[in-house]
Amino acid sequence: MIEALSADDPGFVSIVTLAEITWILTTACSASRDEIGKVVENLLRTKTLVVQLSEIAWKALAAYRKGVADYADCLFERLGAANECDAT
Repeated sequence: MIEALSADDPGFVSIVTLAEITWILTTACSASRDEIGKVVENLLRTKTLVVQLSEIAWKALAAYRKGVADYADCLFERLGAANECDAT
């Protein structure tokens, strides 16, 4: 229950969930890139949520806002780069 979350007892959002949320927003809701970027940013800024690998998620958001790839692809690329891979 989201109402029960607090900074002392936060909820958890996995990077897989971030990828899925953006895919659903794109395919089922026809959300714009700007709308998707705002949703991801809001999730990352929410004090009652812990986002897995949030630093990488932020870097993926920056790449998403600058490029043409979808958020999940930016996330996968940033995960690879964080693990010292040149190709994904």
